[in-house]
Amino acid sequence: MKKVIVVLGILLLASTAASAAMTQHRPYSGAATGSAGDVLWSQLDEPTGSAFTDQAFEAPYAAYDADGGEDFVVTAGTNWDLETIFTPGSLTVAGSNPFFVNILFYGDAGGLPGAVLCDFTANTDVTSAGDGDLTMDVTGCNLTEGNVWFSQSVRMDFNPLGQHYWATRGTAAGTYPGVWKNPGNGFGNGCLDWQPANAVCGMTGEDWMFELTGIENTGGGEDGVP
Repeated sequence: MKKVIVVLGILLLASTAASAAMTQHRPYSGAATGSAGDVLWSQLDEPTGSAFTDQAFEAPYAAYDADGGEDFVVTAGTNWDLETIFTPGSLTVAGSNPFFVNILFYGDAGGLPGAVLCDFTANTDVTSAGDGDLTMDVTGCNLTEGNVWFSQSVRMDFNPLGQHYWATRGTAAGTYPGVWKNPGNGFGNGCLDWQPANAVCGMTGEDWMFELTGIENTGGGEDGVP
């Protein structure tokens, strides 16, 4: 009986220590340079010097799973065949490489992400010496004019790879401020579904930093925002 109690105590301490190490914020000091290609939308300026968690963890830490969401505008009279999305970020363990990143594009639902337009499980390229900047292939998605959202969640195990954080921007560049959700409420701020990341969920800065490239077409399109 004593051995069982000791083992359970050790496991509890290990779990508590890991949970205590899980954080929402981390500094970001990278120089975000963006990607080659025609730019649909870029908001790499006004860095806050901070980054916010955006990760899908392994099962023992699923309560901390979190997604960041951001909006942008496709200009009237055009549609875009997407190519790449670049998101600056930070890591707790230098050189850790995500397994993949969940990237979804959505229509607008009254200032929050709405119906899913495109869904990617994107392989990643850590572009800047393992500092957490990501460039992802999003070819195969066509977006027509209007307000569009996308979300990002980096799939990476906390043990042993640590955490990934998405760099944030001081002011809102699109129509709405950035959003965030943590369905398991592991961080305890009540953002179980999409909420304004700064005003409700405690993120430093109003927006996320990113740049989206593609091929611009003119005159509508079959997919994307109606």
